[in-house]
Amino acid sequence: MRILFLAPYLPYPPDHGGRIRSLAILRALCGEHEVHLLAPEGGGGEDRRAAALGRIAARVETLPGSPPRSRSAKALRWLGLRSDIAERRWHPTASARVRQAASSDRWDLLLADSTWSLPPLAGVPPPPLLVNFQNVESSVLSRPRAGREPWTLRVSRAIEARLLGNLERRAASRARLSIVASEEDRSRLLRLAPGAAVEVVPNSVDLDRLPLLPPADLNSPLLLFVGSLDYPPNLEAARSLLLEHLPVLRGRRPGLRCRILGEDPSGEVAALARRAGAEAVGFVPELRSHYTEATCLYAPIASGGGSRLKLLEAFALGRPVLTTSVGAEGLPVRPGEHYLPIDRPEAGAVALECLLAGAGAPLVAAGRRLVEAHFSHGEAARKLLDLVRTRFGATSGS
Repeated sequence: MRILFLAPYLPYPPDHGGRIRSLAILRALCGEHEVHLLAPEGGGGEDRRAAALGRIAARVETLPGSPPRSRSAKALRWLGLRSDIAERRWHPTASARVRQAASSDRWDLLLADSTWSLPPLAGVPPPPLLVNFQNVESSVLSRPRAGREPWTLRVSRAIEARLLGNLERRAASRARLSIVASEEDRSRLLRLAPGAAVEVVPNSVDLDRLPLLPPADLNSPLLLFVGSLDYPPNLEAARSLLLEHLPVLRGRRPGLRCRILGEDPSGEVAALARRAGAEAVGFVPELRSHYTEATCLYAPIASGGGSRLKLLEAFALGRPVLTTSVGAEGLPVRPGEHYLPIDRPEAGAVALECLLAGAGAPLVAAGRRLVEAHFSHGEAARKLLDLVRTRFGATSGS
């Protein structure tokens, strides 16, 4: 098969959840088919990243990056009932090139990688369409946020949630197949587009790069939070950790350490961490050394969607997970068996004491078994390729 893979960014390096999923899907498809990747510039280092992806895909083409933001453009998009946060990612030249590529060549399949890849396809009859919904983004936006926020932001989110929902409904209804990361997201997408063909291809991790680590030293506990802080649910969780959870936890454990890993473009988390006596390390290219030192992953997540790759990474590496019921969504996990719940700071204090008293070993064993059985890249690739063969009539190498 000849596949056109349309992504909203170059999916390399695999340094956050979206890129990890996108790259795993790209590798799986390239193993059996001829895949051409189209993606806009953004983030710097395009030549290096495109060269790395060129060793995987048959062809990689980078497009002009997004134009500068404009309030007037946002207003015009809203008046036209179009999502600003989806469309502003696409330079007009890039959108034109996508439409040309989709309609002028013979493709057996067009894969739109996430909601953010959909705007350039408007009005263009594509080849047989597969949409990888990284998240059901309308659901992410419509979910209530923790804490207070300006009414203007609430109104903006409500408008965008409605417009993104329209975009996602049209795409799922039109696609021969949509894939999502969890059963929860499958239900959300089917509520938007009843009758659509939607299947679950779970998020996954590379077990060869994530070996089971030796147990951590419990005498000097270190909480670890991992996530790109330009993603609102991660930023919200980091704020909650530093401002709400950490003071309560230190009421019982005064010497408790806390470390936050993830790109922090605004510097907000770094400033909060300094005041809280915690570490905000920023982006790190390699997580294993930090997990080696960490006692657990502590993730007070209150919003978002899909399934959290940060939890799968911690399970794989053998670190206990303390998270909320929202953080555990999308994964077949049970509190007390796979993770300890921390929906309130007081519950977090109880969970940490249980962990430091020796409750971690069963959690580690259950988490590693879960990842090995269901969430390896190999398992996800097999599920994806079986669906492509069934839905698109593909055979290996065709």
